[in-house]
Amino acid sequence: MKKSASNSVSLQISELEAENARLRAELAIARDELETIFDHSMMGVALVDHNRKILTTNQRFLDILGYTSLHEILGQQTHKLHVSHKDFEGFGEHYDTTLRHSGVVHVATPMRRKDGSEIWLDLVGRAIDRTTPPDLSKGVLWMAYDLTDIRQAYQQLREANAELEGFFANCMIGIIILRGGRRIRRVNQRLADILGDKPPEWYQGKCVSEFHVSQEKFEEFGRLFYNSLVLRDHSQVEFELRRVDGSPVWVSVSGKALDDATPPDLDKGVIWMVDDISTRKEAEEQLARIATTDSLTNVSTRQHFMELANRALAQHLRNSRPLTVCMLDIDHFKQINDTYGHGTGDRALAWFAETVSGELRATDIIGRFGGEEFCIVLPETDQDEAQQVAHRIRTAVTGGSSAAASPIPPITVSIGIALADTPASMEAVIQLADRALYAAKAKGRNRAEIDETMVRG
Repeated sequence: MKKSASNSVSLQISELEAENARLRAELAIARDELETIFDHSMMGVALVDHNRKILTTNQRFLDILGYTSLHEILGQQTHKLHVSHKDFEGFGEHYDTTLRHSGVVHVATPMRRKDGSEIWLDLVGRAIDRTTPPDLSKGVLWMAYDLTDIRQAYQQLREANAELEGFFANCMIGIIILRGGRRIRRVNQRLADILGDKPPEWYQGKCVSEFHVSQEKFEEFGRLFYNSLVLRDHSQVEFELRRVDGSPVWVSVSGKALDDATPPDLDKGVIWMVDDISTRKEAEEQLARIATTDSLTNVSTRQHFMELANRALAQHLRNSRPLTVCMLDIDHFKQINDTYGHGTGDRALAWFAETVSGELRATDIIGRFGGEEFCIVLPETDQDEAQQVAHRIRTAVTGGSSAAASPIPPITVSIGIALADTPASMEAVIQLADRALYAAKAKGRNRAEIDETMVRG
């Protein structure tokens, strides 16, 4: 009986020893794993006691602060690692407040490396004791991450943003950034100057349609040019916009989608570069006027008149509506030049052209053919209507020039009228009108004659 009890106790002891050995083995494995993690962690790790003395660190912590051996800082206060005594004391507040309250502290702070240089670290401290409040005498585990690269990247980003802001604010080209629904996200000062006297902030949130001359033009712009953004076609276009005060302004525009996807999502933003080309447009229009407008009489030159007349004739042939041509000649104009001088003759020509133009519709075409001879095209006008126009012109010229306040001597005009009916050309119709003009002069001048000859193509 005693022998059996003794065997049972021996068995229990053996089992306990085996369990103890197993636990020790697992503990050794866990310790090895922890040491491996501790030694090879990408973050610096330091164990500090309640007096803020360094108990141990891993190699990464030493590398971050520029030390080669743990013995260089082992047992020393962390005062050595702070940039100043004031900073060291200020950091101690974390022990007295945050750590005692929650057991964890997270802070970014500058530290001092072995060579005296400054380094910014992201520090996370945790009390070893997990009671509440924790017993800090059991130590604090600090984990340190080097923020140097991140801070340098942020600094570079800040500098790049400052450069971009400087470019955006001072660029001599207008810049507008749109977001979803073609609403304005930002404009620069130059764009604000182009569109009026409001500050850039005033435009934020407004729909860009407010700055098109009409809703139709806004929609037309979208149809014509937003497809090119999807296709990443960086074409430059010219378009007329409307300033804040309602006046028109011609601009040159090029845009790019901000989204890098293919195709890009335009709701994520579009940047437009806008240049004011009003001065150039005005110069082009002035050059066009010089090239197409007689400088003395302000009506079309002969070449430009023929271009417009041929278009009118082509439309006449398409829609079969009547079209009439009138040739006009100031009677005895040479006598005016001989009697009053060429200056008066020039004033007479200018007054005559202005008076005749005042009797015409916006769709009618008038040009100076040379000297005192002018030609008129009257679209959608038959023979009777053309004779009424001729009568009005003769009355206005004779009456106006004979008035007491007239700036010129009294003049009269002879007019030849030809009706186009499937003509061979506009030149052929003008020849008929010119023939009718000669008939009017032959019959005593100051009258209108019509040539009803039909010219077949």
